[in-house]
Amino acid sequence: MTGRLLRLPLATDSAALLGLGAALGVAFWPTYGEPWLWLAVGGGTALGIGLGLLSAWRRWRPTATMLVTGLAWFVFGGLLAMPEANTGYVIPSPRTLLGLATGPVTAWRDMLTIAPPLGTTSNLMTVPALLALLTGLLGITLARRSARPTLAWLPGSVAILVAFALGAAETLRPAAVALGVLGLVLAWTTMQRSRARTSLARTASSRRLPTALAGVLVFAVVAGVSVAVSGFVAPREPRLVLRDLVTRPLDVRAYPSPLQGFRANISEHEDDVLFSVQGAPGGGVLRVATLDAYDGLTYNVSNSATGGGSDYVRVGARIETASPGDGYRVRVRVGGYSGVWLPSLGATRDVAFEGDRALELGDSWYHNVASGTSLVAAGLRAGDSYVVDAVYAGRPPDAQIRSASVGDVELPETADLPERLQELARTWTSGALGAGDALLALESRLSTTGWFSHGVDPGLTPSLPGHSYSRMSALLADEEQMVGDGEQYAVVMALMARSLGMPARVVYGYRAPAGGSGDVRGADVGAWTEVYLRDLGWVLFDPTPDPDRILKELRDQRAPQTRPHVENPPPPPQRPEVPPPDQQMPVDPSKAPELPPRIDIAQVLRVTAVFGLPMLVVFGPLILILGLKARRRRQRMHAELVATRVAGGWAELLDAARDLGADVSPAATRTEQASALALSYPRLEERVDSNRLARQADAASFAPEPVNAEQANRYWRGIDLAVSGLRASVSRRQAWFSRLSTRSFHRVG
Repeated sequence: MTGRLLRLPLATDSAALLGLGAALGVAFWPTYGEPWLWLAVGGGTALGIGLGLLSAWRRWRPTATMLVTGLAWFVFGGLLAMPEANTGYVIPSPRTLLGLATGPVTAWRDMLTIAPPLGTTSNLMTVPALLALLTGLLGITLARRSARPTLAWLPGSVAILVAFALGAAETLRPAAVALGVLGLVLAWTTMQRSRARTSLARTASSRRLPTALAGVLVFAVVAGVSVAVSGFVAPREPRLVLRDLVTRPLDVRAYPSPLQGFRANISEHEDDVLFSVQGAPGGGVLRVATLDAYDGLTYNVSNSATGGGSDYVRVGARIETASPGDGYRVRVRVGGYSGVWLPSLGATRDVAFEGDRALELGDSWYHNVASGTSLVAAGLRAGDSYVVDAVYAGRPPDAQIRSASVGDVELPETADLPERLQELARTWTSGALGAGDALLALESRLSTTGWFSHGVDPGLTPSLPGHSYSRMSALLADEEQMVGDGEQYAVVMALMARSLGMPARVVYGYRAPAGGSGDVRGADVGAWTEVYLRDLGWVLFDPTPDPDRILKELRDQRAPQTRPHVENPPPPPQRPEVPPPDQQMPVDPSKAPELPPRIDIAQVLRVTAVFGLPMLVVFGPLILILGLKARRRRQRMHAELVATRVAGGWAELLDAARDLGADVSPAATRTEQASALALSYPRLEERVDSNRLARQADAASFAPEPVNAEQANRYWRGIDLAVSGLRASVSRRQAWFSRLSTRSFHRVG
């Protein structure tokens, strides 16, 4: 019975540390959102406790403990933090070992730039696993081997604070966690103090068991109360976390607008298989990019799509979305397509890369939730494959669109639109009953009165590429003679909608095969207009005329049996202002233009306030003390009177002694002071004769012959030797702390 009770403190310490590990898991849960997290923190804590007990049993020194802990990390860390990288989830692979080696250095940074939930992405779970391991190891070491076992809770509490700092803006019952940890710590320390006061010679059964039961009862009561009140004391506003202060490393402005490569799909890749798909909705839109920023020259992807307030961030385990629609898993295999923009579907929830480049592509995948645009910085090439898990909803019925009103979404501002464009937009929608009705009117007018031509086939009406203001003006010069392809019509409708106060953007992508599976070729390229309507979300409009709708005389040559009865309009202007040359569809990421980095002053100030002020509070006083001592020494060494320099040297020696804790009487003579220092600090006389220094100081002060500068410099060199002798007589720790002591600034005498 007695032996069992003697083991009770060990069980209590282990249970308390496992409780702190559980709190660590709760703090990290919103960030990772993966059940494997509980194995990472629970297993890591248990592993740390085991290593600490083994170290205590074998009486290892700290160096040996660190070496064994490092070995255990590489043996068991893969199972805890990188199960998918292991062979059979258990045996560490070379990828596992590399991730475990780099995780403690890089994972902290990477997890701040990846949108939660992180899941088991790459080696990011090494952060909670390593914190849990250190919590268990340090906690049990303090509890079993330290002179202050009541501090065993400190490593676990610090780890929980780190988890909240590195985590997401939304936390899981923070008040409950805080109160629960507080109750656990109070119960644990109470038991430790009671055990310390209880003699080992006394019977353990009469004291320790009731104490343990009382501690458990206190913890249960506090935990219950914390859960009950957590809903009332939880923060109402999103909290500021470190990830909010970290600059996202991706700037999409470094890549050309993907819409600039629209015409290259026809001119160079019309019959080429760009990629193959399986499982897509038949006739759906495979989105390459959503373009929401127009500068009068190009429609581009903005760095931050304010429609959802999100940036382009690395993606963790999955993307949370509330978009309506049916779920699809679409497998894409890349053929002739290349570039950084990832063809996807609807509201993307996850992308799983396959093949030899799966890790490289996954680590460079960025996504913007607001626009639904994905980017792979490593670039896609032939042979790459991936699976898109997405929610896709088709276009609502026209009746719903007709009655819909404009939704509240912000988009980047556009430059002043051409007057002709604004005028036609107002004219064509003059009879509309609402926003949805106006959009249907614009779509119908453009698709039924415009003419189709991509300008590549010599049998078609000439049609310039591009979508600048000048190209839009040429398109609308005569509303009965509009000629273009999807690029021009999608842009002009988006700009018309913007001129009417509606949030509109352009979608660039490809039409999925009719059956949902098959090859996608360059000829399947398309561009659409997307407008945000209340209660409907982003609605897709297709204002592009049917490809068979071409001008009369050319249609007579190609398909006379279906000749339309229209007058032959004059050809469009032969030499309009030419927009920038069309770029090829493939975009080499290595050739992306480098733009000078922008300095966000506000962010710099925030980072300075969060990190600089605490550092200033902690280290500022220490720096001030060192600075004042350096200034005092400099004034003494360079005093105007040479005799004063010598006297200042002796004063410097006495101040160094006072900072070490010596009680030097100011009423004693210099010789008496030297003798007292020699007795208290035996290493002093090994370096220099302190009595000789005292006599030299007296001679400089009272001798009739003045001291020269060279003698004063030699005296100071002796003083420096004497100070080093004082510090050599005490421990290294005491010597270092004496440099920061303020005793020498106090008035004496």
